[in-house]
Amino acid sequence: MKIDRALLAATSAIAVIACAAPANAAGSPAPAAWTLKIGEYTSLGQNAGSPFQIALGLDYRLDAKNLAAPAATSVYADFLGISSTTNSSYGSGFGVAYRSTGKAFIGAGIGLYSASITPAFAGSAGQSGARTISASGPGGKLFAGLSFGSNLEIEAAYHILPSAAPGVGSDGATVELGARF
Repeated sequence: MKIDRALLAATSAIAVIACAAPANAAGSPAPAAWTLKIGEYTSLGQNAGSPFQIALGLDYRLDAKNLAAPAATSVYADFLGISSTTNSSYGSGFGVAYRSTGKAFIGAGIGLYSASITPAFAGSAGQSGARTISASGPGGKLFAGLSFGSNLEIEAAYHILPSAAPGVGSDGATVELGARF
């Protein structure tokens, strides 16, 4: 069931990315405030080397009409990782980000995140199946990227997630393609 929802979300994201550029290029009078992102999430904590996982993001730029501003504030939602296998981690977060504007950009975000980890060692020592460890709390991200025209961007980010257990990190990195609409 979880994978079916993940595939539906990924398919929807790809459809929006494919349609966003032509729709805005057709002469939309207002600058695009929304950015939908899809890419890859890689855990860098306890589960480094976990299998390929999808990253999805949605940003809303609060000051989209002020294109001359040297910086922009946005609210965002990120979903990191779709996997139910052992040695996987995933998380989600909602927050506020501040970034520079222009072709190349850098920024940072802070918000409320949740993280879940299914470590490889959870199924050992005579236990049957894997045990998922979860936590919620403050988190954030540091990011940098490049804009291509007015509708596409690529972004690399380091996500700081709450620790699910002492000594079990869940931080990770993403590389995402974004479409503004």
